[in-house]
Amino acid sequence: MSSSPDPLPPKPPSPWKELETRHRVETPESVAFAYTVVGIGNRSLAAILDAAILAVLNVLLLSLVAGLLSSLEGPINAPEQTAWMQEQTEWVAGLILALVLLLHFLLNAGYFVLFELLWNGQTPGKRWVGIRVIRQGGRPVDFLSVVVRNLVRVVDFLPLSYLVGLTVMWVDSQARRLGDLAAGTLVVKDQAPLTLERVLTASRKPHLAADPGAKASLAFPGIRNLRHRDYALLQESLQRFDQGVLNGQTLVRLAQIIARRVGAEPPQDIHAGRLLLERVAQGYQALETEKEKP
Repeated sequence: MSSSPDPLPPKPPSPWKELETRHRVETPESVAFAYTVVGIGNRSLAAILDAAILAVLNVLLLSLVAGLLSSLEGPINAPEQTAWMQEQTEWVAGLILALVLLLHFLLNAGYFVLFELLWNGQTPGKRWVGIRVIRQGGRPVDFLSVVVRNLVRVVDFLPLSYLVGLTVMWVDSQARRLGDLAAGTLVVKDQAPLTLERVLTASRKPHLAADPGAKASLAFPGIRNLRHRDYALLQESLQRFDQGVLNGQTLVRLAQIIARRVGAEPPQDIHAGRLLLERVAQGYQALETEKEKP
């Protein structure tokens, strides 16, 4: 009797996979989310791009100042000017230089603060690379965390070329520099925003019919008890599930919690749980649209 051939040995995991770090966050509803923490490579690329943009802005600033000073050079050296007028002109030139130093500091420090506040944790370099700064609890950055992490950037840069920051990032398990440790922030891979239209398109089952608001109230008597944060949690959960970050068991547990709140039958499997979350999200959105009508 011939024996069957030995199965092929399992493929060894890629060594690059070990470099990926996952940061797990659990919400009060016992729903866990995971973020991919960015390592030194992507952060360095984003920093190089931001540095290039800053270099261009600084060159423009210096060119403007050089033009202003050159316009004063003639009056300063003019022989027909009195000593008092030359002194006043030199005073104006000194004032311009002082303002340049101030603008230089505001430009280089305010660049990161301004963009990370306006773009929810992203600078142009981070946006191009596809990474974002968040707080360790998974929440978006706020004013204090952005200011703290960027003020400490000066220390991270010491003694030159981010030597302190790179050393701390190499040692830290979540690749945080001193600014991140002080502000309680992380740099993670950016997630594509999830809209209701995307959720509905992704579903393979029919959704609510022509009058979703009325049908949602009939199907889910307690749907009006939901709040916007619940709706945001539904969207985030569906997105994480599609990306493979949220497992099916957790999705079902969340769907059972939502089902009890809206007065529906709690689902017992992944497909039913996903469908219920999508229908509740659509129904909630329909009700909110009705509220906005005059």
